[in-house]
This record gives sequence, structure tokens and C-alpha cells, in this order.
Amino acid sequence: MTKIILQPINNKNSIDNFKEKNSERWAEKNDYRKLWEKSEGAIVLFTHEAVVFAKATIAFIEDNSRNSKYPLNYYYNDIEFIDIPFSKIREIANFSDPYRKYTVLEEKPSQNILDYFELLEQTIYKRDEDYQRDIDRAKILNIKDEPEIPNKPKKKKGKFYYPRNKNRAKLALSRANYKCEIDSSHSTFISKSSQENYVEAHHLIPFQVQNDIDYNLDVTHNIISLCPNCHRKIHFALFEDKKEILRTLYNKHIMGLEQVHLDIGLDSLYSIYIDFNLPNE
Repeated sequence: MTKIILQPINNKNSIDNFKEKNSERWAEKNDYRKLWEKSEGAIVLFTHEAVVFAKATIAFIEDNSRNSKYPLNYYYNDIEFIDIPFSKIREIANFSDPYRKYTVLEEKPSQNILDYFELLEQTIYKRDEDYQRDIDRAKILNIKDEPEIPNKPKKKKGKFYYPRNKNRAKLALSRANYKCEIDSSHSTFISKSSQENYVEAHHLIPFQVQNDIDYNLDVTHNIISLCPNCHRKIHFALFEDKKEILRTLYNKHIMGLEQVHLDIGLDSLYSIYIDFNLPNE
């Protein structure tokens, strides 16, 4: 089964420093070599000052003998910044040790923590279902298309998320004539609430990168209309299967994105969809 690693960062580092310098790699002392040999493919939880602030999957480990102090490197994928009290993880895993060093948890506590994160993901999916339902029932309002400063993220059950405006999404779906923007021939069913072909809203530039972008992503020019099947495809298909889809959507929306100062390049958009899972967009 997948193991859980606890990785504290010491007080000489800060979370901001970690995000800047260690968002892909972490180095450790040779003392933990035997534990590291068990760590490839594990999920690592980074802790600092009694908070679990990030989780990631260890992709591979290398020996870096050129660095005599920290000769071990591990690289990770799917890093996600969270905010969960370490006491909560300790409670779930049923242990009392503060674990102030690199630690590989046993099978039972690892499974308990994995179950907890799965429950958090279900909460995110539920939030998206509620969002799509609220869009379907919303009224179309006249909203200006202009650059905006992002809203502040909210936190619920250890997860940060950005609130989304149902009226903006409704306007975007209306502008698309309630058709799937990947293939307008994709018909679904007539929605009881809107009396239109049922489609769902998806943010082309996902909220996962809002922290790295100066302008609000929750604007109509960044919201696309998709049938439910294509919505799932753009989330979960292999990247090569959605690359052409992303190029088509990008070319269709780039002028609007530039209008609201979201003019990222196509290669940058590709890299977002390669690097991130998109459970709640």
C-alpha cells in the first residue's frame, strides 16, 4: 500500500522559503538513508510549527554525494499546499510521538491518513456539484469584463479554495449558447432549472494557480462551457488526449483572456494541465 512520510522542515526555514526553493525537491542528511530506500512512491506530508502545510508524491530518489551535508535528494509530483493541524494527523493516525524527524509511518496509520484525505477530496467534489447546481439555477446578470484583483481564499477542513461566482459562470454559459465548446453537437438533456441544454462551467486557467497569478481567474473570459463528459475528460484524460482540446479552447479565448490580463502562453497552459490534478474546477 502507499506509505505516508512525515517530513518536518526546521525553524531555519519558512513555508514561503519552501515554496520558493523546494517546491520540486527536498534534500536530507545521510542519517535517513535506510528510511529513504523505502520512500519512493510514498506520499510525503511536510510539517512546520505544528501544521501540515503541503503533501506530495515522491517520484524518485537520488544520491547527491557532491553535497556532503545533505547527500540525499528526493523529487516529488502533485504537490498541494494545505493547512491541517499536525494534532489532527496525530489523532487520525493514533500516535503520540511528535515526530520531529523524517519518519515512515506503518501501514495502519498510513491507511488512516489516506482515508482522511479521500474524505477531504469527496468534500471538494461535493462543493463542485453544488456550484454546478447553483449555476444552473442562477440568473444572468450584466457583468463587466475587466481585470480584477483576486478574492482571498477561504479554508474549510484544512483545504484552501477560492470562492466562485455563479452569476459569472451563468453568463459564460449563456454566451456559449449552452453548447459544449469542445464540440457543439454534444447534447445532454434539458435542464429543469434553466430550460436549456445542460452544460457545466470549467475555468480554463484553473484555480490551483491563482496564487501565482496577479489577476482574478473567476472572470467570464476564463470560464468555458462543457458537456459533463468533456468536463470529466479535461480533468482526467491523459494529457496527450486533451492537448489538442486545450489548444482549441486557448485560441478561442485568448483575446478575452488578454482583455482581463490573463494572457499566459499556450505552453504555460499545457504545463498547468500536466502538473496538476483538477478535482474542483
